[in-house]
Amino acid sequence: MKAKVSIKNYKNERKNLPGEIEIKDNQIYLKILNIDLFGHDVDRDSNEEVVLNGDSHQMILDWKGSYKLVGKWKSDRGNWSTVTITIEDLKRETVKTYWDDEAFIDMVDIALVTLIEGKLANPGGRNTPLSNWEIMSALDFIHLKRGGIYFSPYYQNQEAFINRAFDFQSAKTSYMKNGVVVKETTSRFDSFVPFTQMSLAYMSEQDDKENLEWINQMREKGITRLTENSATSGHLMLSFLKKIKPNSRLKKGLVPMSDKPISKKHWFVLYELGCREQGEVFGSKRYVGINFKENKIHAMIPGELAGAIFNIDPKVTDPNLSKSDWEKIDPGGRIRLGIMVCNRVGTIAGVMVEDFTARQSLWVVEAFEDGVRSAFGVNQEQVKSLFYAASRPLTASGRRSAILHWIRSHLRRIKGGIEIKTIPKSLRGESNFAMSGTQFQITKPLKKV
Repeated sequence: MKAKVSIKNYKNERKNLPGEIEIKDNQIYLKILNIDLFGHDVDRDSNEEVVLNGDSHQMILDWKGSYKLVGKWKSDRGNWSTVTITIEDLKRETVKTYWDDEAFIDMVDIALVTLIEGKLANPGGRNTPLSNWEIMSALDFIHLKRGGIYFSPYYQNQEAFINRAFDFQSAKTSYMKNGVVVKETTSRFDSFVPFTQMSLAYMSEQDDKENLEWINQMREKGITRLTENSATSGHLMLSFLKKIKPNSRLKKGLVPMSDKPISKKHWFVLYELGCREQGEVFGSKRYVGINFKENKIHAMIPGELAGAIFNIDPKVTDPNLSKSDWEKIDPGGRIRLGIMVCNRVGTIAGVMVEDFTARQSLWVVEAFEDGVRSAFGVNQEQVKSLFYAASRPLTASGRRSAILHWIRSHLRRIKGGIEIKTIPKSLRGESNFAMSGTQFQITKPLKKV
């Protein structure tokens, strides 16, 4: 990546130089002039220094935001006063904001209207009836409204979400003892970040004609259990993952697709709300096992379906069976449909967990309106520009209080300038403010009181 390096040397001369920088596997490599430097990257919200070393040069830097490094440069000839490295590619990505995208604004409006006014449709009506354990109740819907929905800068549109879903679908798969394929999702991150509940909104596409064409294609492949009402398209999907303590009914009724038992600590329920333009909301809930230590997500299959899978004669089972062969062992496509649904649940959970891991470097701004909470992932540098018009209290000097921001670690003279004290990196400014009649609050990071 290209970088702009602004330096002030030991002769107090300011120069601007081009450079090349690469950040990979927690290592930073910098080339400036004919000098190569390298060192470890650190948590960008911590107070740790980034130290880059070369043959006869050393830079001691600190992350000033997500695309700028600031510090000092030492060499054999002396100490350079200051150095600022701006990483152009990261800066361009940072200043891009989905808040200016009309499609994103529409998505937020639709989601909030859905949570405030949406009516949960009867699963036994337009849709094919769900099993009892899949039906979302009115009480479930109320709890999801109270928890609110998160809008991600990474997967807010259908294309990005589907692309990541395909990546997960091509991840490691598990072949059961009878040869029937059930996905075992793995993460492209080094680790999952544990959570107890989270949510994610993404734009979908309400196209009933295309949806019906897909259903007909599946029926032609032998999954005749599908009807025209078996799947419903919507223009927005709201998904929620929540940790649960499985009761005896769930533990007896659902079989985790895993080589070893799934601990009760790893059970999660996936709620999905499909929003339609007519104001209908089609909801369902299904279950997955998420093991944060092993970075794996396991599909949960109903015991009846699992029994049918395991009872297939392994001699005649093959992932590439022809339609006629499948019809002999799976008339109507019941088993294939069940596997497809359960794999899809695992895939969606995988994308959501990935987003939760990716959002850890973002600030979170929450909005409260009509009793519904919505949360937005925002780059640190965007907060000030996004909310420049926010209403904030006045300081003693009559100026508007600053919005929450980081103050770098610095030295301060105390006791009449005799003693020097190091002031650690800290947060300063207002976390609560209003704009255009909506109350906002920065809930991550939290300022120490």
